[in-house]
Amino acid sequence: MISLFSHRSAFYSYLPFWVMVLMLSVPLGGCFRKYRMTEKDIDAYYQTHGPRPQSHFLKIGKHRLHWVQTGPDSLPLLLMIHGAPGAWYGYKNLMSDPALHSQYTLASVDRPGYNLSQKGGKVLSIEAQGELIAAIFRSDTVRPVFLLGRSYGAPIAAYLAARFPKQVKGLMLVAPAADPDLERFWWFSPLVQYPPVRWLLPLPVRTASSEKYAHRRQLRNLQPCWGAITCPTHILQGGKDFIVHPANSCYVDSLMVSAPRLHRFLPSNGHLITVENPGLVKELLLGLRKGELN
Repeated sequence: MISLFSHRSAFYSYLPFWVMVLMLSVPLGGCFRKYRMTEKDIDAYYQTHGPRPQSHFLKIGKHRLHWVQTGPDSLPLLLMIHGAPGAWYGYKNLMSDPALHSQYTLASVDRPGYNLSQKGGKVLSIEAQGELIAAIFRSDTVRPVFLLGRSYGAPIAAYLAARFPKQVKGLMLVAPAADPDLERFWWFSPLVQYPPVRWLLPLPVRTASSEKYAHRRQLRNLQPCWGAITCPTHILQGGKDFIVHPANSCYVDSLMVSAPRLHRFLPSNGHLITVENPGLVKELLLGLRKGELN
């Protein structure tokens, strides 16, 4: 009886803790699911937005890389790289744009550790992620490549532009998470690292959290790359961005000393400029195709 009573007491003493864990994990997981698309959702979208882009898979060591692509191989490649968490369909509006279709072969990748590129696990190194993603275009040394990176996808795009200067002809960095000293952490960030909470969260959220805690080191390692970029570059930053500090774009602009670039600050936009202001993004990408910064 004493033993049973002590076990019950221990259970009830930890009950508030487990209630708190559940109260945190449910809304955090729900926030992510709000932006997650199922195969059914994707099919429904493309019923009214043109043909669905074709999926491609490539096995690289223990990793399986997935990306979607649409358009003829005769056109330059525009490769889009999402942030954290995210998936290729974060760019679905650009992937289905007729004007962009006329000028580019459009591709959007699932970064290693996310969506259909989860096999092989997370990759915390910007360099390692870049080398995996480069497999999409590395072998075709003649075809021009243009890169669009948003949030934490921006420094990966920057790495690729510095790494492959002869192939990458243009770059767009949207809300770039780039300055190691401006990394934002929220009150719940340490809790997401705590095992009981992690177990209850979707895998992409856990991957994003692990990346978050590696950002500062990785972004410091990237610093020499910014000055090595030579292609025309657009830098876009929203004034209402509560995810990436707006001063990140100034940091990027100050380091890209070898690249012709145009830095645009958009006071009324938030973090997802490609969704909030697709007309501007499209206009700039079409100009970039011609080598113009306007």
